[in-house]
Amino acid sequence: MRITQGMIEVEHPLTFDIYTEEGTLLLRKGVVIYNQSQIDNIYERRCYNTPDGEVELFEEAPSEPTATEYVEDLIYRLDIAYNNFVTNGYNLVNDIMRIAVEVVKQLEDDPDTMIGIVHIRSDLKHSVIRTLQNTVFSVLTAQNMKWEKKRIIKLACASLTANLGMYPLQDDLAKHEGPLEEWQKKMVRKHPSQAVKMLIAMGVKDKAWLQAVGYHHERLNGSGYPNGLAGDTILEEARLLAIADRYGSAISPRVGRKPRNPQDIMRVFLDQEKDQYDSILARHFIAEVGVYPPGVTVMLKSGEVAVVARRRSKRTCPLVYAVWDPSNEPYKMPKERDTVFPNYMIVEHFSHDDTHRLNADLFWGDEEKPNRKGMALFRTIEENLGVDAQDADESSEVTLF
Repeated sequence: MRITQGMIEVEHPLTFDIYTEEGTLLLRKGVVIYNQSQIDNIYERRCYNTPDGEVELFEEAPSEPTATEYVEDLIYRLDIAYNNFVTNGYNLVNDIMRIAVEVVKQLEDDPDTMIGIVHIRSDLKHSVIRTLQNTVFSVLTAQNMKWEKKRIIKLACASLTANLGMYPLQDDLAKHEGPLEEWQKKMVRKHPSQAVKMLIAMGVKDKAWLQAVGYHHERLNGSGYPNGLAGDTILEEARLLAIADRYGSAISPRVGRKPRNPQDIMRVFLDQEKDQYDSILARHFIAEVGVYPPGVTVMLKSGEVAVVARRRSKRTCPLVYAVWDPSNEPYKMPKERDTVFPNYMIVEHFSHDDTHRLNADLFWGDEEKPNRKGMALFRTIEENLGVDAQDADESSEVTLF
């Protein structure tokens, strides 16, 4: 049955599971929604109380969600869990573990799609897409290093909760201009230990999970926070999260700061800040993600600007699709280019202002080639997914806990 007006009440536990039109579990029975706008969003999304939707005779099987829909659903589920935790102390541990398993499986099946989406969709809610970026990059590196699957899932759980101690402040900081206020600096510096306290209060006892969260801003040379730890006293998982977080932060736009290209950040790990990061982990990270990861835009020797779609064994020659011609005019549909050929070799990273508007489903998903009839090159930009957790009175004094 489709979820319709009146079936969900604000501040009341759900009496049924909620599924997307494609059959993906969105919210489980018992979750409490504290915001009417979230409920209205569910009504508008065509959601159901069974994975099969509206069961009818001879009904076709529900289609798989597109790459973009899948990631947007992840963002939505994470945001509801985080917001409910901050609003009313909701225990989100089971939600996090379920999503962690799901993300690890997705990265085993189709890593390029996940890498591409978290690079290209910079318009999604900052705090949540940043969390998902860190999870994708750290899990990929752990898979490259052949860690045991249980260990990787714990790593994903840690990554998904590492910034819990400064949600939703992280969104405010992304829009903040100028130096941080003193109280903001204090919140940033204590958020790892704050997140650990929150997780313990929700019943998390796993030492690796808790230490990865608590130490993910420590640095090998002792310059990190909150404890100034150094060297091998920092758990390997935390050292890996530090690399993923540094990379994700650098490629993400913020007010007053343009994103940096992946190649520049990778040089940071091996040169300018090499004393801060684990060099072995950094090399595995670079080997897995590549200097031209899916989702970034590059300039080709032909003068075209292209989107990287798939990595290859030779990371410097990925599969790309040209989107803008040499005159910077967009093609009607992307054109496949093989960067092995001299005329289409990559000349440099190129940041295009309209990259985040591209329809990501043209580059990733079930169909390998972007030839889907009727699909527009650019998305219609809508209001950001997610919840604005600011107080209605916008008071200058904020007390989170």
